[in-house]
Amino acid sequence: MAAFYIATKTAELVFAQAIEADLAPYGIGVSAIRPGFIATDLTADNKFPMPWIMSAERAARIVWNGIERGRFEIAFPFGMKWASWFRDTQPYFVFRWINLFLGRKAAQARALKHARAQDRSSPEARP
Repeated sequence: MAAFYIATKTAELVFAQAIEADLAPYGIGVSAIRPGFIATDLTADNKFPMPWIMSAERAARIVWNGIERGRFEIAFPFGMKWASWFRDTQPYFVFRWINLFLGRKAAQARALKHARAQDRSSPEARP
């Protein structure tokens, strides 16, 4: 489920924000890595759209460059970074409305796809 994925990505960011101040006196930097979709064996089986997907090699270069520059948040690609920023800057009631709206649209699309598959497999549909 997307909820678990989103929750863990958010938890990672909040954890990095919390620990950054604790580690700074020791000269230890913290970077929160927030990638979009990366082409891997895991994502190869995904059955849903993955906007702005990129190779693991390109993602690794972006992360390396961000760490070398001392960046706290390394979010990429730009489209995913912008979408995350937009989501993070909305008042909760706006985020919740958008989230519920998109969730309903996705559920309706899945239900329609399932119904069409059932229609094709029913005995009445066969010639």
